Amino acid sequence: MGVYMPYMVVDANVKAKFSGEGEILLRTWTESRTVGSGNNRRTVTTRYYDADRYSIARDFDMTVEGLTIESNSDKLQHQSSDRTNNVINAIKPFDLDKSMRWNSNFMTGYTAQKRDTNVEDLRGLVEVKIKDVARHQIRDTITSYDRGVRWKSENLDVIGNQWKAAYFPIWLYSYQQPNKNIHYVAVNGQSLKTMGSVPINHMKLLIVSLILAVVAGVLLGLGLGELYAGIAGFLIGGIGYYGLIYSKYRNKGARYTHENSTKAAVRNMIPSDHRTKKIRRTTSAGMSGDNSAAVNYKGSS
Repeated sequence: MGVYMPYMVVDANVKAKFSGEGEILLRTWTESRTVGSGNNRRTVTTRYYDADRYSIARDFDMTVEGLTIESNSDKLQHQSSDRTNNVINAIKPFDLDKSMRWNSNFMTGYTAQKRDTNVEDLRGLVEVKIKDVARHQIRDTITSYDRGVRWKSENLDVIGNQWKAAYFPIWLYSYQQPNKNIHYVAVNGQSLKTMGSVPINHMKLLIVSLILAVVAGVLLGLGLGELYAGIAGFLIGGIGYYGLIYSKYRNKGARYTHENSTKAAVRNMIPSDHRTKKIRRTTSAGMSGDNSAAVNYKGSS
């Protein structure tokens, strides 16, 4: 059936300041030492890293255009990246330039979900989305911090914003799996982008996975002449195939990557970088708590 889904479309001007820490790798090396004795004597190799830690801040202005968020409370109450109906989110974006002024005649032959939220209900969620967009917009200013960046403070001040209510067209197909979940296939009514959750016969998938596991285990074990290699092949072949097919057909993690796809522009950037600490002989390959690519909004909208 054809369904019009209710959204709010937000344009915003914001001032933002992100502050935290970043680390730059200086050198890496390995050292070996002998441990144990007799039959337990063995060589242990450890990799070490030297790095410099910096206190960093990014003070900037940003404009965001066409940020969309679902405005039906039922969808908002079920924000979870592993829900089946999350495929609806994954078929965005919609072409906002082709939007038309509301006319009830457009609804003929379609059903529609009701918009039952207002601006205040959605303001907090929109701010989370804008912070995600900002975090990813400034990633090109921190590329020198190759061990990572940990933002400790993310302040956002909305200078101006505009909200518009919109209905976007979706073709929605559903299938009730006996005694199990409802599965959906959604099609973007403008772009025809399609995403779906397809029922899986778990018994058949398990049988095929076991067959592949045995074949992979035998081939790898015989090829390398090691029992452990055969066991590894068995596990990787079976579990890997099962996981790959399950992920492909259920699309539990499907979502629209608003953090990268939302139209945004950064200006008036004021960077601040000051070295604060020397890190020597650490065994950690990267900075602990790196959140420079974090996405805090992963809901269904």
